[in-house]
Amino acid sequence: MSRDLLQFSPRLAPVPHRTVDVAVAALPLLRKLAERLTLAIEFARQVRGLQRPTGEPPLFFFHAPAATTEPALADSPEAVTVARRRPDLAAAWAELHDLVDDAYLLAAADVKVRHAARAVPELVRRLRSIASMHTRCRHLSGLLSVVDDEAVVVLMPQEFRGWRFAVRGLADLGQFHLLFADHLPESGLDARFADACRYEPVDPDCSTATAKYQFYAPAALGSDGSLPAGFAGNEHWQWEHQSFGTMPRVNGERVLLAGPPPYPRQWLVGRRYAAVAGEMELLEVMSESTVRERLSDLGAVELPPRVVLLAA
Repeated sequence: MSRDLLQFSPRLAPVPHRTVDVAVAALPLLRKLAERLTLAIEFARQVRGLQRPTGEPPLFFFHAPAATTEPALADSPEAVTVARRRPDLAAAWAELHDLVDDAYLLAAADVKVRHAARAVPELVRRLRSIASMHTRCRHLSGLLSVVDDEAVVVLMPQEFRGWRFAVRGLADLGQFHLLFADHLPESGLDARFADACRYEPVDPDCSTATAKYQFYAPAALGSDGSLPAGFAGNEHWQWEHQSFGTMPRVNGERVLLAGPPPYPRQWLVGRRYAAVAGEMELLEVMSESTVRERLSDLGAVELPPRVVLLAA
């Protein structure tokens, strides 16, 4: 071998710089949380099983019993009994505080962590099952229900207009409503409303929004392509306080119909999860023929004929 050729051991070769993948780094924490949730849920079940109902009737037929919160549950005499019998369950319940706080911080800061959390087996379901008894679990469960990296279609049947958006970090329809209006110049929306739904703090002078549109579930569409007038069809109305994750899907995409608001409606502006920026990117402005096709797919079989204006 020629002496002017130097042989380098791979162990001595320079190691390229690698950025840390936060989602991968968060997986051990998320898996541990899912594991502890199993024990914590059992702890809560056993404690509540020992608690005797008061026998006091509700004041009104619509009165719901108050949820048992984590301090009331963990500090109860029944919790002491369960802890003596099953210290592992009590330890898991106590550990939830820090585990959930850490998971929430990471998930709020990075969409990849939210995707990773949803992929951990049983994590979302267990958070949801204990949400009524553990405030932090309820907040994390809500955070993981925000809509990330999904396509949303909005159709205005009366005008044969339609749009397709990519959204991320949207928690409720009110947030979407303002971001949608911001894409339509004719809405006249003050940009500060939309900025508060993206990443900016709420401007005190723009803290209350007024409805620009009424959103409907696809089932509201008539066979002639019309939307219900006035208060008719209000069972299909979608409200600003609703979680955006409850918006209906059609063929894998969330689909909303939009029309004029039947009455003046207002709500408080802001992001439900202040640390999560709302993002909404316009992917497509649909042609009239595409909108007609979409409406036909939704059951509008008696659409009026398309009017074609010929140049003089």
